[in-house]
Amino acid sequence: MSHKHHRIHDLIDSELWQVDVKFEQHGHEIVAIADLFVGSATYEAHGSTHTGELDAAVARQLAVARALSGLAHQLVDDASRSVGRVARAVACATDEAADAYISLE
Repeated sequence: MSHKHHRIHDLIDSELWQVDVKFEQHGHEIVAIADLFVGSATYEAHGSTHTGELDAAVARQLAVARALSGLAHQLVDDASRSVGRVARAVACATDEAADAYISLE
């Protein structure tokens, strides 16, 4: 799974979010490779399952679900980092305003 950090405003500004899913078969394992394209950002996640006694369609469905779950986790991580950056900026600005106010007294 690859994970690149993206700026959240790049994602929000994009009107088109596209997911492409490809499959690979490795013996008794099926791998789904999900790519999410949002503006200039690309996310990629893999999901796999052993086919074993599963119906092929069910095995593919599980692999895709796992890959999409990986994409969802990446989006949550990026959003959390963006919220953290904003919170730190607000805290810094608040401290600076408090220092400026104190210096006026």
